[in-house]
This record gives sequence, structure tokens and C-alpha cells, in this order.
Amino acid sequence: MKSKAVSLLLSVVIAFGLWLYVVTVVSPDSRVTIRNIPVELEGEKILHENGLMVIKNETPTIDLQLEGNRSDLIKLNKSNITVTVDVTKIDSEGIMNAAYNVRYPGDIPDNAITVHSQDPGMVRLVVEKRIAKDVDVVLKYTGTLPKGYVYRSNEAEAVIDHIPVIGPASVLDKITQAVVTVDLTNQKTTINKELPFVLCDKMGQEVVSDALAYEISKVPVTVPVVYTKQVTVVKPEVNPGNGVISEEHYKIDYPKTITIYGSQDALSNINEVKLQGSIELAEFTATKEPVTKVMRLMPLRNDVKTEVDSVTVTIQFIDVENRKIELDLNKVKWNPQLWSGGYEIGYDAEKIEVVVRGTKELVEALSADSFVVNITTTNINVDTNALDIRVELAESVMSPELIIIDSPASLSVTVRPAKKAA
Repeated sequence: MKSKAVSLLLSVVIAFGLWLYVVTVVSPDSRVTIRNIPVELEGEKILHENGLMVIKNETPTIDLQLEGNRSDLIKLNKSNITVTVDVTKIDSEGIMNAAYNVRYPGDIPDNAITVHSQDPGMVRLVVEKRIAKDVDVVLKYTGTLPKGYVYRSNEAEAVIDHIPVIGPASVLDKITQAVVTVDLTNQKTTINKELPFVLCDKMGQEVVSDALAYEISKVPVTVPVVYTKQVTVVKPEVNPGNGVISEEHYKIDYPKTITIYGSQDALSNINEVKLQGSIELAEFTATKEPVTKVMRLMPLRNDVKTEVDSVTVTIQFIDVENRKIELDLNKVKWNPQLWSGGYEIGYDAEKIEVVVRGTKELVEALSADSFVVNITTTNINVDTNALDIRVELAESVMSPELIIIDSPASLSVTVRPAKKAA
């Protein structure tokens, strides 16, 4: 009797276990809801080759209610269920609804699970043109250097001039620059770094988009940071000429200081810089208007540079005049006399013009008898129709502050034998 009871109890336990197994594991009518399953795009490479791209998936996740054997359903979660949208057939821009496919882990047969419901039923995609653009690199500076130091922006260099960027046309049309920010705070030496960049519009505002692609993340940048110093420019040497010999008759103007730069040690013993060459006043014939001359700086140490290679010197003449004087050939002194050598010489024009330069007082005091006309009569004969001449100042008016700067070099003449005395 006791044995029968035990057998009966064992049968009940086994039956309950089998029922529980079927209900909890094998049951073919079980359901489960899995939420927030991510959506993946398939065939984007082909879409890109067609000049298009998905810029936004407005349905990033979906919820599925699945039906099947409980033993299969308990293996599923949002990480091992794959939801994909095939985008290879998309051939135009716009907003569209696309169907999606659901795949399960490999150890679960395709026909073992049924989708009882899905939310949403379609995936909403935004598609745009896909373009490439080279975006110019622009350096932007922040921070403050120590006193006496400057950065040489004209010598700064970004090794990469532009960043190739690929993305939707609507976004890339806004982007005009890749801004690299260089922090100058407390810098005393040249900056050599790889720095990140930010894609910005023309106003310098960052343009943010997950749809942009670029292979470069940092830009190698070199920004020279140097110590600077103001030094004196030594007054240029002035050599007199063209009737100007005294400093009271000219003044010169030039930059009295320039900036040099290099290391602080290299600049410590440099206090002045000289100019190459000299001011030759004989080069200039102006009187009222200032004249200029560009003069190069003498080179300094190899590790010291100047902000400029040359300076412009301005020369202003004071009380200096260029006077055009018409000389009556009948009143000037001739050397030798025109009738010497057995010939009489007649000149075709009675007047010639000369230009004299000098101090205003001396120039205005000149007259015809202030000049001597030197004439060359060597090998003269009756066939001679022009003679070489040289106009000079008479000894009585000669002065270092007076000079003839223009005069004729020849004179048209008529030569005939001198008349014999009766």
C-alpha cells in the first residue's frame, strides 16, 4: 500500500514537471515584446556611389512583438536581433518610408519566429545629395603672449591647406572654413603642434552634423613666437652734389626705429641698425617736390630678423632752384674767340638755353655774362656746319652751390674764311 502511494506521488511530480516544461519552454504559442531594436542601413556604399546619402534616420529603433516557442524567444534580445533597411534601390532625394527586414541569431530557424506586431511599420529616411568639398584651413589665435613676445602670423603655416570633407550638400554649402585655434598663452617659443579643427560657416560659427565625413582629425601647425625689440636706425650718410652742399638746404626724413626679432639672448646686445650705401644728392634734380630713395638695411646676425628689409628715405630741398636761362650768344664770353684760326664763324641761332641749379640767391643773380661758351675749332673748315660746345660758369660766379645741369652740346654754324685786311 505504501509502495503504491509513493508511485502515485512520483507520477504526479513527473507529470507536473512535464507540464511545466511544456508551458515554460516548449510552448509554441508564447509571445514576447522586444523594444528599441536599432535599425541598420544596408548598401550605403552603393547609395554613395549614386551621389546620395541618408542624412537622417527618423526611425532609429523599432519595437517588435514576436511569437514562437518559448525556448526560442528567451534567447532573443535587442542586441542579437538585426533590423536592416536596404538602401541600394534609392535613386532620388527626399523623405521616404522604407520597409525593413528582421533577422534572428543563427541558432534559431527563420520560420521559428513570427512577427505578431511591429512599431512602426516602416522606417522613415531623409535622403540628400552627397558631395565632396575642400575646406580651407584658417588659423585663429587666442590667449596672450608674455610681454615683449609676438607671434609672426605672416610666417605661420598650416601644413595642410585644406580639409577634404564629404557630406550632404545642404550642410557643406554652409561650411567655408576649417578653423584651427592656436592658444598663445605664455608661449615663448615657436609652436609646433598637431591641433584639432572645427568646421565653421563664414561667420565663424561651428556647423555640426553627424553626416559629415573626413579622414583628417588634426592639422600640423607651426607658428613662430619670437622676442621683439625696437632699435635705432642710424642716420644715412649724405654726399653733396648738384649744387647742394650744406645741410641748411636739404633735410632728410626716415624711420628712426625699426623692430627686430629673434631670441631674447640674440637681441640683448643689438641697439641699432645701419643702412647700406649713402644718399647721393647728385642723383636728384628736383627742387620743390620731395624725392625718395629706398635703402636696404645692413644684415644682422643670422638668428636675428628685421620686420622690413629696407626703409624709404625722403629728401626735401630748401631754397634750391632750377632756373632756365636764355643766353644771348652776342653777350656771352667765347673761348676761343669765334674769328680765330683764319676763319669767321657765324651761328645760326642767336640764343641757347641752359638750366642752372643752386641756392635761390645765387641762381637769381646770374646773367648772360655769368657764362663762358667753350667751342672746339680743331680741324675747322668751310664745310663745317656744327661745332661742339661746352657751357661753363664764369670764374667770377663759380660756387660749390651752383651747377649747370643742362646745356646744348653743339651749335649750328656757318664757317667762312676771314677777310684779309686791305
